[in-house]
Amino acid sequence: MCALRISPVTVDNWQEAVKEEAAQDGCSLTLIAEKIGYARPSLSLAISGNYVGKTDKIRDAYIEYRKQVLCPYVGETVSRQYCIDHANGDAPTHHPAKLRHWQACQKCDYCPKASCPKGDR
Repeated sequence: MCALRISPVTVDNWQEAVKEEAAQDGCSLTLIAEKIGYARPSLSLAISGNYVGKTDKIRDAYIEYRKQVLCPYVGETVSRQYCIDHANGDAPTHHPAKLRHWQACQKCDYCPKASCPKGDR
């Protein structure tokens, strides 16, 4: 699986972000294209500037894909908003399993600065 980084991807830097991600070990344009629902040739042409049509839908699909993180606790890809909401929520002291998940969030590398006890993220 391709590593996801938290750094924001925008309409101005998405093509460079695709190239950077594809250059990582274990990743490729083919894998990225599959994740965003496009064919590899379409993505390749879009990032090289040779796509015949508009690239806004490809761009938007990639930006949305990059708004996700691989949650180390559940072992699945979740939206960044889910991650933020879960980490910033109150500790679910009534449910041991949910509490363990919330505690793991507080120590996670993706923990948002507002709720992260380390305060240095």
